[in-house]
Amino acid sequence: MFNHDSFYWINQIEKASTLMTFQEGIVSQAVAQKVALALQQLAAGSKRPHDYYEIQPMLLELTGSEGSMIHVGRSWQDIQATLHRLLVRDRLLYLYYLSLETRKRLLNIAHDNLDSIVPSYTYGVQAQPVTLGHLLLGYEATLARTTQRFSAYFVRLNKCPLGAAALATSSFPINRAALADFLGFEGYVENAFDAAQLSLIDVGVEGAYLASLLALSIGTLIQDLHIQFHHTRPWLLLEKESLNSPSTLMPQKRNPSSLDKARLLASQVTGDAFKASISAHNVNSGLTDYKNLEVSETLERACTMLKSVNAVLEGLKIDKEAALEQVNADYSTTTELANVLQRQAGIPFTIAHQFASKLAQYGRLHKLPPAQLPFDKVVTMFDQVITETMPNKITFPLSKETFFSHLEPSNMINNHLALGGTNPAEVQRILNKATEQLGQHETWLYHTQEKLKKADERLTEMFNNLIKT
Repeated sequence: MFNHDSFYWINQIEKASTLMTFQEGIVSQAVAQKVALALQQLAAGSKRPHDYYEIQPMLLELTGSEGSMIHVGRSWQDIQATLHRLLVRDRLLYLYYLSLETRKRLLNIAHDNLDSIVPSYTYGVQAQPVTLGHLLLGYEATLARTTQRFSAYFVRLNKCPLGAAALATSSFPINRAALADFLGFEGYVENAFDAAQLSLIDVGVEGAYLASLLALSIGTLIQDLHIQFHHTRPWLLLEKESLNSPSTLMPQKRNPSSLDKARLLASQVTGDAFKASISAHNVNSGLTDYKNLEVSETLERACTMLKSVNAVLEGLKIDKEAALEQVNADYSTTTELANVLQRQAGIPFTIAHQFASKLAQYGRLHKLPPAQLPFDKVVTMFDQVITETMPNKITFPLSKETFFSHLEPSNMINNHLALGGTNPAEVQRILNKATEQLGQHETWLYHTQEKLKKADERLTEMFNNLIKT
């Protein structure tokens, strides 16, 4: 979890500047040690303001005017740009970790439901029977893409603006590479104008928009879960008491409040991306204080959103019987019936589709599920459609037993063998691939965190050595 605030990172920036100015001979050892001791004292204190303009007077109060000597080659502009990246970097990596946890939960549920038959929907209407594993792997795929976007974004984010000063560096021999290394950055933003004035905009807004892409996927997932509670017998249940809240008026109700909380957070994160663009829009380059994009707060909100979703997924229970009951009550398998008629009897799909549609209309009108359709009526409707649409008479090509077997949800699912389909064997293949990719992303996060940890340890060791010398 991110545990570093602005005060911490400003202190780290000051440490890096102290070491660099000493190493480059800009300040004496005595001045460097004086500043280092003061920074150590500030870090141990209870007062932790987040504004550099409040922190700098605290430092100078301990060091006198000599403490300002480490400020050469810097401006509030490049300090702010560096601070922004450090705060976003912290929160981005935690969001990355939480997205891995969300994906892991989806993969685990998919693994346990490779052949669990559930209804799927388009336009909010039952469309086809599928396996729950198939649906959840679809959501995992959207999150995996955003996880990849995070790591690609990290490469652009993890460049150091420090030492660029206001926009054109300084006449002092500022070692920007050393500053970047001390703070765990992979290099520095080359152009000083870009570093201090411009990159804050596009790099910042990009972070907010990546969080919003995550929120869009999460929002759809939450909506698909939430719609279950419109049913008298939902097949996705939130069993944990903490995920529901009782109605203050209606004693029978248990409201899925955890879903509402996650959905609200997803909406707020999506709105944050738009807000960041508006804040940065149509303002000249020198007004970086105005461009308060609040991207770190957006990422914090996105982290809270994923923690809420992870709690929901942890407490999710699937009622397979209720799901199958919904599938069997409707006519979502008639697509496969139309496919079979084309495959086995050469009947054009549009005509087979028309016949299957008439079956569904008849069954709904007479309140009959597919399994209770009178077979003689089925044959009669087929003859009527063929007479109206084809030049030659065709006898209904399916026996009663075969006809009803093709209306079985499991038969339809097992016949869908194409790449990316809902057949359990294909779902298992995709699951294996997704699990392998998740492992690669976990490895990336581990190595990235290790690099930052070593950089932090290196800075601490060098700083402590300066104090002890």
